[in-house]
Amino acid sequence: MRVTQRSVSRNYMRNLNNTLAKRASAFERGTTGAAFDRLSQNVADGVRAMKIQEERQASERQLSATQDVIDEMNSVFNALDSIDDIMKTVDERVVRALSEEGGEPRRQAIAAELHSMKEQILQFANSQYSGKYLFSDSANAAAPFGVGADGKLTYNGIPMSKIDRENGTYIDEDGFTRPLPNDKEIYIDLGLGMRFEADDGDVDTRTAFKTSFSGLDVLGHEPNVYDLITDMEEALGYPNGKAGGTYNRGALESAHTAFDELTDDMRLSRLDLDTRAGFLNQLETRLESDITTLTESESNLVSADPAEEAIKLKESEYTWMAVLQLGAKLLPTSLLDFLS
Repeated sequence: MRVTQRSVSRNYMRNLNNTLAKRASAFERGTTGAAFDRLSQNVADGVRAMKIQEERQASERQLSATQDVIDEMNSVFNALDSIDDIMKTVDERVVRALSEEGGEPRRQAIAAELHSMKEQILQFANSQYSGKYLFSDSANAAAPFGVGADGKLTYNGIPMSKIDRENGTYIDEDGFTRPLPNDKEIYIDLGLGMRFEADDGDVDTRTAFKTSFSGLDVLGHEPNVYDLITDMEEALGYPNGKAGGTYNRGALESAHTAFDELTDDMRLSRLDLDTRAGFLNQLETRLESDITTLTESESNLVSADPAEEAIKLKESEYTWMAVLQLGAKLLPTSLLDFLS
């Protein structure tokens, strides 16, 4: 059988192009670090990598949402810590006033301090995070606490004395009992598979995370911190920090006792917040670990081994040189000069 020069040239060119393609592919993998750039090149690993990527991206979204809630909870803790510090100072000042050291001038100075501190407490109770009031429950677009014309504390515009915290109701101006407005708890999905109850459509609390914190748990309710400090000012003989009243030691002792009891109750109410914060920290740690594991798994499937690709590139270069040397013996000089 006679083999023509054209047949030899055609076969040689085909092998030369294949060698060049393998060399280019090895160079590209070594440069980009990707084991393949098209799904068709490795369907099995490509499909697995896509599924892992979806899981990783879902975990990253959950981690971002969790960290946002952690930041918000930290703001809540900071506000509560500030309120607690002020309440400790209030207690110290009232104890000093009850000792009756310094007499009238001391009581006047303490009353002025109490008036300033209760306003500070009100400011912290109306703290915001990212434009959201922290202690308003579902009414987080408006400041929860205010002061009525009588100088008493209000919550979402309702006098605290009219609110029934346990039943979630209040008594309106006409004496009717009505549901407390804007008192809904707020939940978000942090990857727990949030579901809703079939009977009333409310969130199944086992499948979501509560982000709201009621202001009624911040300053207390019947009595509340603000009004008790107002009562102590009046008992010192300086209502609203100004002269015009009469010193009443019995009333001061009574208000101080209620204040101490309320302080203990408020600190106990933070246990729920501590529990939620602990859960968030554990969730953050788990999600970070999951993301690391998924990232490594994805990388193992789609990333090229640098050392291995370097060896393959060298092999392809040697093959390329060998093919060129073979061509020097098989092809006419003119064609070889053209290929070179």
